Amino acid sequence: MEYELRPYGTSASQPTSQQPSPPEKSADVGGVYREQSNSDSEISPHGYTHVSETASIREHNNVRTGWMPLVLRPWALFLFLLVYIGIFITLIGLYVSSRRKQGLSTESESRHYLWTYGPTAVFIILAAFWRHLDYQLKLLMPWVELASGPKAAKLSVLLDYISPFQPVAFWIACKNRHWMVISSAVAFAALKLAIIFATGLFILQPTALETNDGIVFEYANAFSAAGFNLDFVDSRASFTVFGTSALNLSYPAGTNRQYAIQSLTNPSNISLSNVAAISLAADVFNAKLDCQTASLNWTNDRDTRTEITPLSQFYNTTAFSPGCTLKLIRLDAPSWLGNDTQQGYYARIQNSTCAEIQDPVAGSRLFIAMTYSTRANYTNTLQNYTAFVCKPSYTVQHNRITVPNGRLNDYSQISEMQALGSPTTIPGFTAKDLTDGIVYSLAQSTQQIAFNGWDRTFDSFFQLMQASRPDLNYTAFSDPEILQTTAGAVYSSLAAQIASISLLKPPATAANRTVDATIKTYQQRLVLRPVSIIVMEVIVAVLILITIYLSVVVPRHGVAPRDPSSIGAIATILSRSRGLEQSLAGTSNLTEKELDAWLNRYRFYSTIEMGSNRRIFKVELEDRFPNSGRKQRYSEEVEKQHIPDIEKHKWWRPLGLRWWVIIPLVIFPIAIIVVLEVLYQKSKRENGLAYIPIEGYVHYTWVYIPAFVMVVIVTLFNMLDYTARCIAPYQAMRADSTVASRGILYNPSGKLTLPALWFAIKEKHVTVIATTFAVLIAPVLTIAVSGLYFSQLFSRTSSLTVQQTTWFNTTTPEYSVNTTDDISSGLIVSGNLSYPTWTYEDLALSQLSLPNNTNFEAADAVTVTAPALRANLNCTIVPQDQYVELRLGQDPPPRGANLTEVSAWVNITMPGKCGNSGFIYSDATFLTLTFAHPVTGHFGTLLAMGFDVGCPQFAVFYGRMDNNRIANFSTLLCSGWVQSLDVTSSFLLPSFKLDPSAPAPMRLEDTAQWFSNVSIYPGYTFATTVVDPNAPDLLDDFLNAVVYGKDGIPLDELDDPQKLLGGVKRLYGITTTQTIAQDGRIDFDKSDLAVAGDDTSGMITGTSRTTARARLVQSEASTRVLQVILAFIMLTTVVAYIFVKARELLPRESNSIATIGGYLAGSDVLRLVPDGAEWGSGGKGGGTKGEEVFAGYMFGFGWWADGEREGRKRYGVGIGRGGGRPTSPN
Repeated sequence: MEYELRPYGTSASQPTSQQPSPPEKSADVGGVYREQSNSDSEISPHGYTHVSETASIREHNNVRTGWMPLVLRPWALFLFLLVYIGIFITLIGLYVSSRRKQGLSTESESRHYLWTYGPTAVFIILAAFWRHLDYQLKLLMPWVELASGPKAAKLSVLLDYISPFQPVAFWIACKNRHWMVISSAVAFAALKLAIIFATGLFILQPTALETNDGIVFEYANAFSAAGFNLDFVDSRASFTVFGTSALNLSYPAGTNRQYAIQSLTNPSNISLSNVAAISLAADVFNAKLDCQTASLNWTNDRDTRTEITPLSQFYNTTAFSPGCTLKLIRLDAPSWLGNDTQQGYYARIQNSTCAEIQDPVAGSRLFIAMTYSTRANYTNTLQNYTAFVCKPSYTVQHNRITVPNGRLNDYSQISEMQALGSPTTIPGFTAKDLTDGIVYSLAQSTQQIAFNGWDRTFDSFFQLMQASRPDLNYTAFSDPEILQTTAGAVYSSLAAQIASISLLKPPATAANRTVDATIKTYQQRLVLRPVSIIVMEVIVAVLILITIYLSVVVPRHGVAPRDPSSIGAIATILSRSRGLEQSLAGTSNLTEKELDAWLNRYRFYSTIEMGSNRRIFKVELEDRFPNSGRKQRYSEEVEKQHIPDIEKHKWWRPLGLRWWVIIPLVIFPIAIIVVLEVLYQKSKRENGLAYIPIEGYVHYTWVYIPAFVMVVIVTLFNMLDYTARCIAPYQAMRADSTVASRGILYNPSGKLTLPALWFAIKEKHVTVIATTFAVLIAPVLTIAVSGLYFSQLFSRTSSLTVQQTTWFNTTTPEYSVNTTDDISSGLIVSGNLSYPTWTYEDLALSQLSLPNNTNFEAADAVTVTAPALRANLNCTIVPQDQYVELRLGQDPPPRGANLTEVSAWVNITMPGKCGNSGFIYSDATFLTLTFAHPVTGHFGTLLAMGFDVGCPQFAVFYGRMDNNRIANFSTLLCSGWVQSLDVTSSFLLPSFKLDPSAPAPMRLEDTAQWFSNVSIYPGYTFATTVVDPNAPDLLDDFLNAVVYGKDGIPLDELDDPQKLLGGVKRLYGITTTQTIAQDGRIDFDKSDLAVAGDDTSGMITGTSRTTARARLVQSEASTRVLQVILAFIMLTTVVAYIFVKARELLPRESNSIATIGGYLAGSDVLRLVPDGAEWGSGGKGGGTKGEEVFAGYMFGFGWWADGEREGRKRYGVGIGRGGGRPTSPN
């Protein structure tokens, strides 16, 4: 029978909208307020609601209630779908635009909040609405199951996807195959991932952007064979390749390992300091060898014409390759050493011509071979060999070249080369000419480069091969593949240098000199990174598919008569479902496991019955064991078994109040606030936290990790907020009886955050106000953290300590055959190559290194003042009164003699017995010398004079002839010595090469002091420029270098003795410095510092600097926002933990139908519900709003006297104020 509770004296015919007055409370009996049915209200049958069984129309197989949450209605899902599709298309468009334009736009760091906060905010808003959708879907899932037919309690009235931890709820949904809940949870998780990845979707990145505005470069030269003459080819090409390979010198401007390229000039002096790359069109010279394996026939032979017999052994060889036979090839063999056993490797190249080809140009070949020979019993035997016959070729092709730096004519690194025309050759210059030039250059470097030892004889070409492959032992060149590959690479390098030296000439005309060039400068561009865009597109695609799926499967016609999220809503439904109420009577204090065991006998379903004047929504049940003898009420079953049910309970502790939620929510914000402050101060002090690479994936670490941490904190706090919202109505009713809007009708969990905050303020739920407000602003954490770090270009200077590792010997360096100071000097003076590391002009710098414990962070260069040595030369100009004789011939030449063939003679008086001639019985000595001279022109030479103390060490003679008459003559008497001084130099790091963009090393003259009297005679052979062989001048190598070498002085200017003195001192300083640096360097010893003029620590503090590079900067605005919100979350957590009274409040999780129904079963609250109230205000059955149903009554939560079982207690919702836990069942 149905009951209603109405005010005393009213009839059943009165409108149901007229609500009863609040009941009075009975006296407190044992701390329990008992619901009275005979005070101001009475319980009586509904006279107008009786429905006969025959009148019922059960529709549990197709329940359609007409009510659906707004967020699950088709138009809402369609709106989600439109938004996701719009985002998907927009991201694709932005990414394509970013790739095509190298970024969306040029932006300033000051506006980075626009592109960092915006995308994150969009996905946070979407996540907030989807969270509401997810909640409503989980709330409706039990009703969907009830509508589909009889289901077990676990799948219906006990089904709860809201209370458990989200991963647990997801696992339960997977086990139950509830695809709507699974898909919604996946979408919600995807949106959280999207929030994280949206923080790094747009980044400000220094990007090399191409521009050609105002760029004017001109060609400085062009390839031409005009004036090419093998007689002009010198050793510079071979020495240059050796220096770059063996001495780590830089390639000359306009060349690299493989190519010679036109050089450019910058007539407009365009600043190239911020240039990332230069792209230009230029002619590129490239040579190669096309090699075929050769077989050899040989005979032992000896050269009796050009070599001294018997040291003249060789193999007279014929080489055979497909289509080409080379004859008279000379292969080195062991020298004649009697009958001594000898063996070794012998390698060389040779120019030759195919016997089958008459044209010497077309038949030109380069023979390359490495052999292994032995000698025994007076006989040489060629044991094995590797040989190739190679056809040389070259091309000149117009290419667009991109170099990744702003240094004009530096082609050491080419990032891209694109052909703009067809390969051609230089008119008048053949591949044979090129190979001949290479062989000529190698021949002139034989003395310095070639190696002739006991077990190995390599010509200059093979020595260059070995220098280019220091990773290999020389025996590895017996491998055909290694030999062919390495020989081809060395040939290309030599050819590039020959072309640069001999074929690049100034343009014949000024026409067509303008260069088609563009430059790339670094600009801060807003770009989309591929990883972020791919992940975001995948996420959005998943969201689109899930939204489409939900649009199809979500019941459109409704499965619940009204919003079932509040206690009052469940009460209106339970009031019509008498069977369900009876099954839940006395179960409120059971654990979930116990309740499941009790309800396991039933199957539950929802149905709509058609009454005489309205539809009635019910939840019915079927008893699987109707004849078991068990009672329908749990309370009656307990009573039958004499179980004291009031003592059987355990209290539920919500997830949001567990230690693993509370402790992180208190500790993490404090720790993060401190870390943020420390990092911000470091960023502010050092213009950023660290240097960061422009490319690569490391960028995502400082974008996604902070975002992930904030998402975790927000998630944990959402759990705490849910707990506060879930418990709020129960806590309010437990504390004191309260109105329905604050108690049984209050459900903030089912509302969006902003409406939930409004209702919390309205109903004065202080704790919910605090947590809901924190949840409202918590997403700002993720938004703010998206702009926490950004890149900014900085040039930075700071102090950096370096360690001095070497110093120099005070004695004369001993010349070593393993050093290459003469080659280095020649390459510097004649090849115009850079100075070797730790040298500059006349300075030998002490070597430096970074100590192991140095915290050196991405510095590009360091400027330090460190001790160095300087090679000095004291020279005196011999005055005219010291010349005893200066004439042609030591004796007067006879009349009619050819004066050109008569040597010049000089005799100079020398004090202190410093001359090279004199008289036995006289202390007077003289400096005398005879030398050849031209008819008209200049002549000059050096003369070593010995190293007696107090005497000059060498003399320099320089003169000019005018028609066999000595028109000018100068003599310098020179002695060398060495100074130590401090030098301020700038080095690139970590190589410690001199920084070419910084000022040259600066000598601190006030620190200069004597170091030693070391003097080096500079008379060895230079790789000098060969002048016109028709020129009349006769100069030795040293003076040739003074004239034609680096910063050379014209011949006529050297007629001035002061100019001659300056040129000699400059060249001496360069050459002697290389000898001191290579032969006189010793390990650093602190005892040497007294001489070096430094302190005793050996540590030198300099200034490090960087070029404009991207640096990770922490935003002050984001830092302060994060700190404030984190502090508020931490305080709110403490407040919630203190004021949310969850202890001994609820026996189990509170969101299942059975749990809430258990709190209501047997309560007079159900008797307040009029007919049709289960439909609320929007169902198809009509109905009444909950505010009208429960208006005027106060509701409590606690222990109550059971109105249907005398002397028994129940735990749940009642009218009035509920009591605390009783001390006994009675």
